[in-house]
Amino acid sequence: MASPGPGALTFRWLFFPFTLGLSLWLAHELWQAGQAPGSVIGLSSLAAIALIALCERLAPHRREWNRNHDDVVTDVAHNLVTSFGLRELLKLGFAVTLVQHANVRHEMGWGHYVFSSAVLHRWHHSDVLVEANSNYGSSLIVWDLVFGTYFNPPGRELGPERIGLAAMREFPQRFWASWAVPLRWKALERANGLA
Repeated sequence: MASPGPGALTFRWLFFPFTLGLSLWLAHELWQAGQAPGSVIGLSSLAAIALIALCERLAPHRREWNRNHDDVVTDVAHNLVTSFGLRELLKLGFAVTLVQHANVRHEMGWGHYVFSSAVLHRWHHSDVLVEANSNYGSSLIVWDLVFGTYFNPPGRELGPERIGLAAMREFPQRFWASWAVPLRWKALERANGLA
């Protein structure tokens, strides 16, 4: 089987991040438990992966969206190119996800305009809503640049002062307690004076 051409690989490398970023944006806009991963005060790889998995499990419509989304993406990608580009994209995505959630300062220079770095991801979790509604890219930040949701202001290279939802200061900070957030969302709103 022939290797895919550069056009097909470029399409695949841009199409997957676009659809993942779109699903993240929709989750933020459409379902309150999608806010749970963004509400924590600290970021860690294990907590982020576990809490997102729980939110997906407890949100049937989001789970169905992801299943249909994955089927469509897989079918389209399979019909367009061979598995060459996908394997590399998955490796890149996994590595970027681990770096995003590590509390490590690193300078990327022009890389901030290509990859969704830890600093860009921290802006996505800012407790200031205008700042948090940005940087939806899961591994590549290209689509945020295209749609105007890229946010990385000069002079604030370390990211926001605080992360999490400002109105949710009573959000559980323990790992296991954060897992129960989707189950006790109304009580959490009352505890924060939001209900």
